[in-house]
Amino acid sequence: QNAPRGRIITKDGAVIASNKPTFSLVFLPAAANDAAYFDKLAGDLAALLGEPKPDILKTMKEANRHGRPVRLAENLSTKEMFSLSELKALYPGIELVVETKRAYPYGEMLSHVLGYMGKMSRAEWQQYRREGYRLDDSIGKTGIERIFEKYLKGRDGGIYLEIDFRGRLAGVLARQDWVPGSDVR
Repeated sequence: QNAPRGRIITKDGAVIASNKPTFSLVFLPAAANDAAYFDKLAGDLAALLGEPKPDILKTMKEANRHGRPVRLAENLSTKEMFSLSELKALYPGIELVVETKRAYPYGEMLSHVLGYMGKMSRAEWQQYRREGYRLDDSIGKTGIERIFEKYLKGRDGGIYLEIDFRGRLAGVLARQDWVPGSDVR
């Protein structure tokens, strides 16, 4: 689970960058390791999310190859959450998690100073992965968000999984809570 980023606060105490809760669908690699499972799951997710099946399949296979969980969908609507929670019972390799999304209470005001968040490129991931970032994490791309990235980024939480001898998910052993990022004034 992504840790909430630290807030950006003005000298007089106004919060100009904060977080709001959101739901994401996460694929857990090694839940099943056969082509039929990947194909069926990708087909069902494509139908529910309106995403191309080949894109979902490629993302799942890449996550499985690297042995790291990956987000398949973010900012899910309530309707999508209910539909996906039904699929969760059929596919042990997906989890619905509560995360946070960056929010700017004043909209575009000060955007030239605050900067913005974005997904990492492969080159950026090579640099940030040593610091615990995941391939699908967002980082500060410009402005204060970028300059103070290491302070604003918290420590992500996670799920420790038990994998059987066939490489399939046997159960969830423990969950590690996230630690929020530091505020910047």
